[in-house]
Amino acid sequence: MKRRFIVIVVAVMAILIYQNFMPEPSEFTNEDLLKVRASEGVNHVESLEDGILVFWDNGEQAQKDRTDYHSVAVDYFKPSFMNWQWINGGMHGGDYVDGISNQYIPKKALKKFSLNFGVVIDSDIDEIRLTDQATGNKYRATLIELEGETVWYIVVAEDTLVGTIECFDKEGQLIYTLLSDNSWLFD
Repeated sequence: MKRRFIVIVVAVMAILIYQNFMPEPSEFTNEDLLKVRASEGVNHVESLEDGILVFWDNGEQAQKDRTDYHSVAVDYFKPSFMNWQWINGGMHGGDYVDGISNQYIPKKALKKFSLNFGVVIDSDIDEIRLTDQATGNKYRATLIELEGETVWYIVVAEDTLVGTIECFDKEGQLIYTLLSDNSWLFD
């Protein structure tokens, strides 16, 4: 009985010590990002259930003065003992003229969920929703203001092979629709 008690106490102490050495989202730094990306710096850290999404400047300095060029970069990290473990991420940019840009990262790349993300081009867009064509499930995007641009993302527990992305203005009127067909990733 005494031995069992000692084992339980040691196990509880080990868990408490381990938890105290797990990094907090607010502790993520440019140096953490530079371990995996050549970045100009962290723009925003978004907490998720078991990790963080890090939006960062992808250094497209030559494009920064152009009003028709938009880019976004995001990576998913999980906390590990006294450090951050990079899982995966993506970036895109281009001469987008209306609506939104969109990129999809499948669950197999991120291990726990799939991710749609992009830049809001049309400043009238106030809300973005994704409808999974296979299940009918609907998801609402999180919009974030970053240095003069608005980016958006949607985390979905499962892969969305084909989805409809709808954008609404402040009055709730549909103003832009985009088909997100990711089925080619799974052929």
